[in-house]
Amino acid sequence: MRPGRGLVRGALALAALYAGLVGTLYLAQDRLLYPAAGRPVASITADVTGFETLRLDTPDGERLVVWWKAPEAGKMAILYLPGNDDPANTRRERAKRLGATGHGILMVAYRGFWGSTGRPHEAGLHTDARTAYAWLTSRIPPARVVLFGVSLGSGVAVRLATEIRAAGLILDAPYTTAAAIAADRYPFDRPRRPDQGAAPRAAWQRGPGYPDPIW
Repeated sequence: MRPGRGLVRGALALAALYAGLVGTLYLAQDRLLYPAAGRPVASITADVTGFETLRLDTPDGERLVVWWKAPEAGKMAILYLPGNDDPANTRRERAKRLGATGHGILMVAYRGFWGSTGRPHEAGLHTDARTAYAWLTSRIPPARVVLFGVSLGSGVAVRLATEIRAAGLILDAPYTTAAAIAADRYPFDRPRRPDQGAAPRAAWQRGPGYPDPIW
């Protein structure tokens, strides 16, 4: 066999391997982006007093599981938008700590998460946040509502903040775009779908009522 043929075959094999890896990542994007989707519901109401489990219907036909604790007199209400892999114990601990302040809390399980129907996708998560906000502000004035986004939920919270009025915006472990995270974790490939993340920094900076964002 000529040496040149061996090099060509090796190059073709590497190209095929790379194509297969990229194809696998492409097909598994949703699973990588939403690893907790499909897990059974893990309620916080059994361990945290003052909360009740509710279900909210979205405009596109999904039903969301949410956990709600009403605020004490004169206190704020927090719309809690979780990360994509918040374990039950983390949510329970957050619920206990936030609940102890006397503020109200509405914790959302996105579509496909923790008992909510449907499958998660970017537009759907924004719809879920809007649905939760609409329910909350039908009971609490927007001037007493604070958005609290964690990890994946930080992008959802920032996008929501550009659309509505709220008293404040809290971000825990925020990101710039999902595309930037993917490029960091998988530098040999780049996302090839427009589903690249909810809220780049520019969207926050031009949000109404938030002139001085902090990163």
